[in-house]
Amino acid sequence: RIVVANRPVIIFTTVKEGVFTLSEGKALVGLGLAPGQVVGLSLFTLYKDMQGVSEAAKRALEGESIVLETQVAGQVYENYISPLYDESDNINGVLGIDYDITERKHAAQQLEHNNIRLAKLNDLDNELKTVNSIDGILACVADYLGPLGRGAAFGLSYIDLDNQGRPEWATFTATHLDQANIQHSPIGTRTHLDKFPGADICLANMHEATFFMDIANDTRLDNDTKRFFKSLHRESAIFIPLINQNRWIGVVTVGWEHQQPLMDELVELCASLPTALAPVVEVMRLVGELEQTLAERTQDLQQSQALLDGFFTHAPGAVWVNDLVLRFMSANN
Repeated sequence: RIVVANRPVIIFTTVKEGVFTLSEGKALVGLGLAPGQVVGLSLFTLYKDMQGVSEAAKRALEGESIVLETQVAGQVYENYISPLYDESDNINGVLGIDYDITERKHAAQQLEHNNIRLAKLNDLDNELKTVNSIDGILACVADYLGPLGRGAAFGLSYIDLDNQGRPEWATFTATHLDQANIQHSPIGTRTHLDKFPGADICLANMHEATFFMDIANDTRLDNDTKRFFKSLHRESAIFIPLINQNRWIGVVTVGWEHQQPLMDELVELCASLPTALAPVVEVMRLVGELEQTLAERTQDLQQSQALLDGFFTHAPGAVWVNDLVLRFMSANN
């Protein structure tokens, strides 16, 4: 009795007709029952909507021992049902032991869920290693969100910092459209964040995504911001900050032309994205800046060389270049 009263278990017995003669155990609370409450009632009547239990009891009365799993009122039970014998070894009823395995089941489901998420993140990391463009990164994000991102438009903006480290400018750098659609924001558009709709809300959540799942009725947004989203045909949007070592890198945006439900899976996926994306985006951003600087320097050198060549060609007199020990390096005709 001490064990039964303190463990998540139910023990019951019935006579051959299926009438309960015993019903004890702490797990009865999960069914909304008290110990002994069903004594005198028929198992076949009480569990008429649970064919598994009724059938198991019938088979037990024929001499079988059965193990099955059932779910009642949100609780999961592992049921052991076997014949109950009298002194003459004749079957005169049923003995049942039900273990409440709800927590164990939920833990197993959570473990499986976490393993799936880790596998998806690993796939994302592998995909990101093969991309060579910002737009390619957004294509990886679209694949990562899967069905939840269907019909969405994805965008990426770099965040530029002023001297105080406060986000001041956003530069639109890439877009990836899941379906054919016009591109509303040309690549390279640079916007001052003080004037960008909804920026204050997003920048306040530096380490977590900001969700606008019903833009028209979102009380956080003023009318100008709602009109801006409406001009882009957006009814739902998500802003995902990319932070690396507590530094702003950029923002990934996801927008839908319909109201997208805020599902737990979507929240979890958006929460795990920055860790994988931020370092890759930062490296690609630095590479882009280096390429731009190199192109500018190359252009300067080409212009300088053109000026020098012109001077050599059109000078009215002799022109030559010596090194530091006065050796001739070049001269005009």
